[in-house]
This record gives sequence, structure tokens and C-alpha cells, in this order.
Amino acid sequence: MTVVGTLVPPRIIVADQGFSIRPKRTGNNISFGVMLKNTSPNADALQVYVIVNFVMPDGHLIGTKAETIEAIPAGRTHAHGGSLSFQGAAPVVRLE
Repeated sequence: MTVVGTLVPPRIIVADQGFSIRPKRTGNNISFGVMLKNTSPNADALQVYVIVNFVMPDGHLIGTKAETIEAIPAGRTHAHGGSLSFQGAAPVVRLE
């Protein structure tokens, strides 16, 4: 038996990200999106656990959203998004 090539383990990178804040009477709603790229040319990433942190200007976290993505195929980019509501002001300056 001859084996040609090797399996490159999946590695997920954040290719792009963004968010918007929508003020409401009772607080703020933050919508976000991240583009997650599987850089492996030949291995699917399975059961990808995604944690999105909402970060304030002083570096402290104000909120977190976590979800599991069933699969990101090899060499593909997956668009993932969602929203999080806050009771008061949400001084978010970045995602991590």
C-alpha cells in the first residue's frame, strides 16, 4: 500500500468580523457576524465551538455568545452570526 499526501489538520481563522449596535427603549441589541475559514485543504473541521466576546473600551468583557457549528468543510469559509441584547448601554468597541 502506498500513501500519497498527508492529512493537514483543520485550523480555523477569523477571516473577517463586524458588529452593529441598535438602541432600543429598554437597552441595546448588538448584531454580529464573523467569517470563519478552515485553512486545511483536505480535512473538515467538526463540532467547532465558537465563542464571541463583546469587549468594552477598557478591555473588559461585557457579554459573550457561544455556539457549536456542526462542520466547516476543508478550504471553505463559514459565515456565522447572531445577536445579543443588553439591558442598558452596550459600549462595545470590538469583538474577540
